[in-house]
Amino acid sequence: YSGKISQMKSFSTPKKFDETLEMFQNILDNKKWEDPYMEVSLLLEWAMFRAFSAIGASVPDDYGPVLNSDGSAPIFTAGGNRPDLVAEFDDYVLVVESTVSSGSRQYNTETTPVARHIADIQTKYPKKKVYSFFVAREINPNVVEYFFHSMNCLL
Repeated sequence: YSGKISQMKSFSTPKKFDETLEMFQNILDNKKWEDPYMEVSLLLEWAMFRAFSAIGASVPDDYGPVLNSDGSAPIFTAGGNRPDLVAEFDDYVLVVESTVSSGSRQYNTETTPVARHIADIQTKYPKKKVYSFFVAREINPNVVEYFFHSMNCLL
């Protein structure tokens, strides 16, 4: 576990920070990362994990991409029926859902799970405020409307 903590702290170094920004550019350009297995959807989760780790978030073991044994790289996207990432800070928790899908597929696959994930995390962290980020290369206007009206949250 201490190896994971030191790995997470390393993401705030200038070199790792620049690398994370490069990852986000690859996501926008719909390009794989240097490793041939790291498809854009896995790269998005990994970049989000790195970004929140760099600003001091603690990511519980059950959340985020599935990492290799030393925590240095992801091997799978986050498991189903849970948020893609949970970033815990002293006073609050962020539920992060990310997708590379767009259009009606984004609406059909993301809206209900996001609401469920937020409710689950609120139950697990009753003494902390829970906020949510929805991250995508482009967000379907129907998804925005759903979140504003059905969940009363801000994007």
